[in-house]
Amino acid sequence: KLPNDTVSFGPQFPPALREQILDALFAFAQNDPAAFAQAFEAYAWSGLQPASAAEYDLVRLALQAADFTLEDLGR
Repeated sequence: KLPNDTVSFGPQFPPALREQILDALFAFAQNDPAAFAQAFEAYAWSGLQPASAAEYDLVRLALQAADFTLEDLGR
């Protein structure tokens, strides 16, 4: 299973603001799932699920097998 449609933050993004944003998104998804799904209809989001770095190992392995680095993707 490949992760998709992530909510991601760069390393310089303020941690407190990141937590505020994530808390608001998770609360919205949990407290009003119908409105959440409607708000994010373009993405076909019906909810949110936290992910760990380990869940992206499959992506890292695929990049390595294709002789790519994460830096290559940003070019």
